[in-house]
Amino acid sequence: ALALCPIGVVAGDRPQTGAAPEASAPTVPVSITPGRPDWRARDDLSAADQIAAQRLSDPLQELLVAALDGRSDANRPSTYRLVDGAVFGRLFDVQEDRVVVDMTVPFALSETLDALQHIEGVGTLAVADAPAFHVISALVPPERLLDVARIGSISGFYPSGAMTGNAVVMPGAKAQGSVGNQAEQALEVEAVRRVFPTADGSGLRIGTLSDSANRIGGGIATSQGSNDLPAGARVSIVADLVGGNPTDEGRAMMELIHDIAPGTTQLAFATAFGGQATFAANINTLAATMDIINDDVVNLFEPWYQDGVVAQAVDNYVSGGGIYFALNHNYGNLSYESVFADSDADAYHQYSGLDEAQQITMPSGTAANPVSVTVVLQWAQPVGGATTDLSLEVWDAAVNTQVTNSTVNNIGGDPIESVTITNNTGAPLTLNMAVKRISGNAAGLTFKYQFFANGAWQVVMNEYAGGAGTLTPHAGTPSAIAIGAAPFSSRDVAETYSGRGPYRRFFDSAGNAVGPFTYQKPDFLSIDRVNTSFFGSDVADDADAFPNFSGTSAATPNAAAVGLLMLEMAGGSGSLTRYDMHRAMRMSAIDLGSGGHDTTFGWGRIHALGATVLAMGPGSPEYSLYPNQHGDVVFDQNLFGITDVDRIEYSFKTSGSTEVRVVESHADMDPMVATFLQVLDDPVGLAYDGGLGDDAALVTDVFGGFPNTLAILSEADFSGGA
Repeated sequence: ALALCPIGVVAGDRPQTGAAPEASAPTVPVSITPGRPDWRARDDLSAADQIAAQRLSDPLQELLVAALDGRSDANRPSTYRLVDGAVFGRLFDVQEDRVVVDMTVPFALSETLDALQHIEGVGTLAVADAPAFHVISALVPPERLLDVARIGSISGFYPSGAMTGNAVVMPGAKAQGSVGNQAEQALEVEAVRRVFPTADGSGLRIGTLSDSANRIGGGIATSQGSNDLPAGARVSIVADLVGGNPTDEGRAMMELIHDIAPGTTQLAFATAFGGQATFAANINTLAATMDIINDDVVNLFEPWYQDGVVAQAVDNYVSGGGIYFALNHNYGNLSYESVFADSDADAYHQYSGLDEAQQITMPSGTAANPVSVTVVLQWAQPVGGATTDLSLEVWDAAVNTQVTNSTVNNIGGDPIESVTITNNTGAPLTLNMAVKRISGNAAGLTFKYQFFANGAWQVVMNEYAGGAGTLTPHAGTPSAIAIGAAPFSSRDVAETYSGRGPYRRFFDSAGNAVGPFTYQKPDFLSIDRVNTSFFGSDVADDADAFPNFSGTSAATPNAAAVGLLMLEMAGGSGSLTRYDMHRAMRMSAIDLGSGGHDTTFGWGRIHALGATVLAMGPGSPEYSLYPNQHGDVVFDQNLFGITDVDRIEYSFKTSGSTEVRVVESHADMDPMVATFLQVLDDPVGLAYDGGLGDDAALVTDVFGGFPNTLAILSEADFSGGA
């Protein structure tokens, strides 16, 4: 990136390259971009109100100043245009001309709720509790934002920016009708049905969280009429989206689940929109009755370095025996993370050497159809207890002027800032990103910013890209199973937009410094670009005209539906813990990329049949093997003559290593072998061959005197094209 030299801004207010270190580094006040609220210049507000207004996140500040100035467009926040040209309602939740605001409350929750109750027009949607703080999600009229900002017990104010994980890929024509789900082949679900014909998810309940499910067209009834959802009360709407911009993405997710697990007793939906507290509350509601929950939503302001209320709702559900699948989301690797470096003491972070800017490019957008991206900056300090104030700045690389910056005073509040950047010029736009210390100590401080570009096409990081991860925060918790996406037509290649790991935590749920811990995320790759009856856009990957649902939003319910089959065949509700299911999926996954876990593919592509066989455990052996004096034994079986799993018991007097090999020489055979330690009902390993002459072989350690069980079966094609 080039050095930034803005017009009309003093040298102390800009990042630069090649400057000599200064003798001292006085605190530099945050600069005000032309067109943005300058509260210090408003003599119609008291000093206390000026300070209060600066506690709001910047999009709320813009909406507030429009309301204070009596602008009529402030009364319609769904269509209100921010200074950069972005439409507020396309980025943030709006219900009935009131904005959904998430408020962090470290203490005095009851007093805060009482104060909100006495502000005209404000309505509380939900409250979520965490050990170190609370979150209130509320509806606030734009003209009442200052009244809310005056409440001193609130440490952070953010518009609720909830995004689903539907990625736009090669749009085309839409169609209606009963359709199949290509993930049934790509994830080997059809193989499960051939070996276990009764596997259909019977007796189990699954919850889905997205934007809406019953708001578009005929809603649920339309999908039931085309047999893409089950009839009657087997589909329930616990809480649907109110207002906003519904798409019924949740209904599309349930259609995918129904394709893979058509016998499921209950498909329940609750919205994840309406603020972080609403999201967490609806997880808790579903948790009371659901065996598995899956979602496809991220809130832009979920904490990264500490579990927020959504992540803690996931943790609580899983600790109580539930299994939770969450999307990686579709931001590719559009993030930057570093430790703040400022050797020249000018308050700007140095990306490399004396370079204080990162160059990015946005594709062309127009005034009628702008390309808008929210960029969120967070740093490793506890929620509600920030001691450093950072600012994120965006500069026009061509003319060296500041486009926008974040202005929230974070001291004593939350370590979160954001900016919105928009290109409506009709041509690609090159910008420079910069991170500036406003006050407090930034030495040794880890920070990260992420571009919330759904589909990852809205931004190109021209330098200093990669490695930081873009995982949805509540998918990053060890409790959740985080799912990435690969297209059904190329199932071993991750979508370019599929979210990357790793994921890190610097604070526990109570705000105490820990680690930092780096988690092995994402967990698995699943399948997207699959057909639904109404949702998405047709793609060239298939020959039909049905709409294809793309993104980690589609991959996640497909993975969760495989979990239903595993749970059913293992014994039904409660028969598997999250650990059990994850282990079976991990041991059977098709390893992709680098060996073992990596930050793109996780542990690999989910293999439904292998995972189901491992989840079922050793079962009851049908045969016993007795090794000869050399410790060897041969067991002959005609796999063409069976359609089930042969279970064979074996043991040795002494401990050691043993190899199991299934020998075959037929082009249509693809043997699978799994081995279990009987006494612990524990899977030890699983393998399948790679084609003709490549026998399924598994080498494991055995314990002398303890019986083991082999499970042997064959299917059409475990490793190639389904």
